[in-house]
Amino acid sequence: MVLAVALTCAVAVGTEILWRTGPQGERPDLIAFVLLAVPALSLAWRRRAPVLVTAVTCLCAAGYFWGGYPPLFAAAPVLVAVHTAVGLGHREVGWAAASALAGSVFVVEVVVADQVATGSLWMTGYLLAAITSGELVRHHRAHLAEVELRRAEAERTREETAVRRADEERLWIAAELHDTLTHSISVIGVQAGMASHLLDKEPERTRDALRAVREASQDAMRELRATLGVLRHTEPGQDTPGLRRLPALVARARTAGLAVTTRVTGSPVPLDGEVDRAAYRIVQEALTNVLRHAGPAAVEVTLDWRPPLLRLSVVDDGSGGGGGRDGTGVVGMRERAEGVGGRFTSGHRPGGGFQVAVTLPVAP
Repeated sequence: MVLAVALTCAVAVGTEILWRTGPQGERPDLIAFVLLAVPALSLAWRRRAPVLVTAVTCLCAAGYFWGGYPPLFAAAPVLVAVHTAVGLGHREVGWAAASALAGSVFVVEVVVADQVATGSLWMTGYLLAAITSGELVRHHRAHLAEVELRRAEAERTREETAVRRADEERLWIAAELHDTLTHSISVIGVQAGMASHLLDKEPERTRDALRAVREASQDAMRELRATLGVLRHTEPGQDTPGLRRLPALVARARTAGLAVTTRVTGSPVPLDGEVDRAAYRIVQEALTNVLRHAGPAAVEVTLDWRPPLLRLSVVDDGSGGGGGRDGTGVVGMRERAEGVGGRFTSGHRPGGGFQVAVTLPVAP
């Protein structure tokens, strides 16, 4: 509004001074000042209604020029309106208004007044300058909008990445705690039951069972500390689970009453850390399932090294129904295998028992 009022005063006063200092055209009368004031004041709404304001300023300027009044300041509101319209994206409106006004000035000069078209040439130049500056403003705004869009997209991507990482870490924690606690608690439960049963009859075997309970609980505590150390990032040197701990795992399963044998074929090669962890956890969960669901059973753990693959199987001849062996544990084993690019199968054997077979890459 301040610009519109200031421009109105400047155009009116400038036109009057121009006519008094060097008469050009007709003396400005009330109609002339109305045709100067209306477009200048309409600029107050140029951002809310750029098309309407451009049309009003163009029509008033054309009427002013047709009246033969001093022409110098009359085009100022049109230039501002055209610049704003093009800057806001109304390019066709800006070009149409500029063409109409330049054509009107040309007709007034050449056809009506029979003069050289110097005024229309100057007017064309001014209008082209207004259109050019409007285009620059439009491109600048488009650039700022694109930058803001990219910033918002980057922020959204960062948030999605953070959520995904949090979900992955939560699933990792759940899998680690499930594998660790389920196996250890199963061993503790079996050994505690055995100790209770043999307490009065065979004290020596009772002591062995209680010793196994203590070892299982200590192992569970070590693995829990290792997991929490990874989460806190304060114990980078923790001994992470891997196939090097398989003999201890098998020994613990034997103390719980499973007849476990291991068979290794081929030449072992170093495994990637994630693959090594996945292989150990899969064997651990498979033995836990046998312990919990198969009843008295003989188990064979096979590691068949065929680089770049490791074929791993856990087969038992248990007589239990095995209904619980298709639940969370199997899902966890499948996720661990597929998480490092491996393949997982499991199922009941035709002659009885259950089999877990996994193929893992040496590196994920």
